[in-house]
Amino acid sequence: GVPIWLLSVMVATWVAGFDVLYALQDVAVDRAQGLWSVPSRLGVARALWIARGLHLAAATALAGVALTSDRLGLAFALAAGATVALLAVEHLIVALGGTRRVPLVFLTINGFISLLLGAAGVFDVTMSLRLAA
Repeated sequence: GVPIWLLSVMVATWVAGFDVLYALQDVAVDRAQGLWSVPSRLGVARALWIARGLHLAAATALAGVALTSDRLGLAFALAAGATVALLAVEHLIVALGGTRRVPLVFLTINGFISLLLGAAGVFDVTMSLRLAA
């Protein structure tokens, strides 16, 4: 149904957004080698706005999942809210710390988001199955 499509949109735009952020580290190399990346072709400032837009789309889709799913409950809704806050923190870290902070954003925060959403989803689905039994 609708929640799985929204979750697919969330994952695709979340990954695309942090991929654009990750590519910020390689702008000079990409330009020197003629490689196409969002930051090398459109510039760092535009790339940051594109990543923000992608993460806004991810946050919107994630909210849609939380609001439309009949199997996901409070734990997932709280995890979704925390995820939106963490995505905002990612962009703040990169804005203030520049590309040297990208590994923290890419590996640590995104890793935590995936574990948080996964655990909350498993918990809520397990609880919905227990209540249905």
